[in-house]
Amino acid sequence: MARPADTADEDVTAREGSRVSRRRARNREAMLDVAEQMFTADGYDTVRIEQIAEAADVSVGSVYTHFGNKDGLVLATAERVFDRIHDYLEVAYSASDVPIEQVVATGSAYLNLLLDYPFLVRFMTSGFPMPSQDDVALRMKQRIEELLSYLENRIEAAIDAGQAKRVDSAYFARFLLGSWNGVVALSLLGDAFRLPRDEVADCLYQARQIIIDGLCTPAYLDHEGHATFALPRVPRPPSESE
Repeated sequence: MARPADTADEDVTAREGSRVSRRRARNREAMLDVAEQMFTADGYDTVRIEQIAEAADVSVGSVYTHFGNKDGLVLATAERVFDRIHDYLEVAYSASDVPIEQVVATGSAYLNLLLDYPFLVRFMTSGFPMPSQDDVALRMKQRIEELLSYLENRIEAAIDAGQAKRVDSAYFARFLLGSWNGVVALSLLGDAFRLPRDEVADCLYQARQIIIDGLCTPAYLDHEGHATFALPRVPRPPSESE
């Protein structure tokens, strides 16, 4: 039995709506991909909406429809990167159940995040506009606080377990994350500091070894003053495309 014409029309309309939704989602992701690349390479002031639209193969109007203006595009790009922080922290948390090793793993996970998403470094260190919308500002603040709180808690746990010397965990967490941001930022800024990705990682892993050797209590150091546990490189979380 043939279906009523109005039911068939509804199916066609639903399929068409689904195609439009998928196309809009693809276009939005394409614009965010291009924006992330361009803002990372050239900074906020240099990039124009028209360049992003051309590179993403969409109309200029589409950029404004999705994001309102360039500030809105920057914030959407930043939010997409911030959304990945939890994935990286989960990898760090699962790397070990020993607090001092979790401190090391968190630093490695954050380094992976910065290397995978250098836009984050640009956003936090290069004068990008901060969100004016209260809800966006709150979400970003919460994401940064989540990262800092996790590291502070691991440092405190290592101190309580007698594995780390007594330090102010809030100050130390900010020093660690700020140092990581700073080295990656320098590598983006100019030829004098520019390093290939692998060398940036090597530089920070060397610094990590020195910092951890200084943080550990004597019981966790060998006769040469080095940490007695391994400092592995923490794997990256699966990408969204995998």
